[in-house]
Amino acid sequence: MAGRVLKTLTWLLIFAERTPASAPQGSLYRAPGETTYDYVVVGGGTAGLTVASRLAQGGNFTVGVIEAGSIFDQESGNHSIVPGYDYHGFGGPLGPFNPLSDWGFHTLPSAQTANRSVLYARGKGLGGSSARNYLVYQRPSRGSMDQWASAVSDGAWSWENVTGYYQRSSSLHEPDMRYRGGNSTPLYDVKAFANGPINVG
Repeated sequence: MAGRVLKTLTWLLIFAERTPASAPQGSLYRAPGETTYDYVVVGGGTAGLTVASRLAQGGNFTVGVIEAGSIFDQESGNHSIVPGYDYHGFGGPLGPFNPLSDWGFHTLPSAQTANRSVLYARGKGLGGSSARNYLVYQRPSRGSMDQWASAVSDGAWSWENVTGYYQRSSSLHEPDMRYRGGNSTPLYDVKAFANGPINVG
C-alpha cells in the first residue's frame, strides 16, 4: 500500500528516531529544513499517506510527509512481510518490543485483562498500523458512526455522510478463487470500494 501512495508524492520528509545524517537518502527523502512544501502532512500512516497522495495527484502542489517512526522493512526485514510474524515487536514472550515501529501505548488495567496493563500495538512508521502486517482492513460500523454523530450533535459524521469517503479511499482486489480451498468462501461487497490509493485484498 505505502509504495503505491509514495510514488505520487513530490517529496517525502522523514523525521525518524535517529540523527539526520543517518536518515535514508534518495529522491524520496530529504532531511528536515532542506526545502519548503505547499502542504505538510503530519503522520505517514494510512490516513496521512492517503491525504498526501490526494494533494499531490494533481501535480500542482509539493507535499511533505513527516513521520516519527521508521521504515518497517528496513527495521524488521521479514517480520514486516511474512504474515506469521505479525506478533513481532509486541514485547514479552512474543519477542522484544520495538520502539522504532510501535508507539508503545498500553491499556489501563481492566477485568478483561486480569487487571494487567497490556501493549496496545499501534504502528509507528510509514504505513502506520497497516504496515504492522496484521492483514486486516476494517471500517467503523453504521451504528458506531451514527452514535458518534449523535454524541457531537453533527450529522456530517453519520454513516450516510461518511461512507462515501471510505469508498473513494480504497480499491478492492478480489480473491482469485483458483488458489483458494473448496471450503473457503470469502464474503465482500464490491460496491463498498472505488478506485482509491489504499489497496485491500
